[in-house]
Amino acid sequence: MEYELGISSQLKSALIYPAVLVFSGILAVLMIFVFVVPKFSNLLVESDDLPALAWFVLSAGMMFNEYLYLVFLGLGLLIAAGVQLFRKKHFQTRLRDVLAELPIVGVWLNEVEIAKWSSVMAAMMHSRVELIVAMGMAQNSLQITSRIEKLEQVKRAVRGGESLSKALVDNRVLSPTAYNLIKAGEKSGTLPVMLDAVAKVYDVSCKDRMKTVIALIEPVAILLIGAVIGVLMLGIILAITSVNTLAI
Repeated sequence: MEYELGISSQLKSALIYPAVLVFSGILAVLMIFVFVVPKFSNLLVESDDLPALAWFVLSAGMMFNEYLYLVFLGLGLLIAAGVQLFRKKHFQTRLRDVLAELPIVGVWLNEVEIAKWSSVMAAMMHSRVELIVAMGMAQNSLQITSRIEKLEQVKRAVRGGESLSKALVDNRVLSPTAYNLIKAGEKSGTLPVMLDAVAKVYDVSCKDRMKTVIALIEPVAILLIGAVIGVLMLGIILAITSVNTLAI
C-alpha cells in the first residue's frame, strides 16, 4: 500500500502541468469557436466556392454556437458516462491490460507490477511465511492479467518442485539481473534480502520510466493542441482569402 501510494502521489504531481496545458488548449479552441468563427459566418452565404477546410471550420463553428447548450449538455453526459465507466473494475482491468501491451507505457506498468510483487514477497519471506503462501499473497497485489497468469504458472512450477529462480526464468517474468539476484539468494539462504534488492532495482527503473512517459505527454499535448488551433485558423484564413480572390 505504501509503494502504491508513493507511485500515485508522484504521478499526480507530475501530471499537473500537462493537465493545465490540455485545459488551456481546450479553452482556447472553445474561444475560437465562440468568439472568432461567428465573425466570419457571413462568408458561408457570400461565397459558394469556399475551400473544403474553410467550409468545414465555419460550418462547425456555426453549428457549435447554434446548439451551444446541447453541446455542453452532451459533453457533460459524456464525462459523467466516462466517470461511471472508469469506476467499473472490469473496465479498469481491461484498460490496464491494453496499456500494458504498449511499447513505453506497457514496460513501465509491468515494471511497477514486478516491483510490487518483489516487495510483497520480501516482506512475507522476512516474516517467515511459507514460499507458496507468500507467492499467492504477492500475486493478489497485482492488476495486469498477463502478469498474474505468468506468476500463477511460476507458482505451479514451484509447487511441483522447481526452484523459484528457474520457474521465473522459464516463464520470462523478470530481467536477467533479477534472476541472478534470486538465484544467489536461494543458494546463500538470503532470499528475502535479494527480493528486497530486486524490488529496489525495479523501483528505480519504473520511476525512470514514469519520468519518460510524463516527458512524452507534454510535447504530444502541445502538438495536438497546436494542430487543432492551426487547422481552425487556417480554415478561417482560407475563407477570407477565397472571398477576396472572388471579389477581385
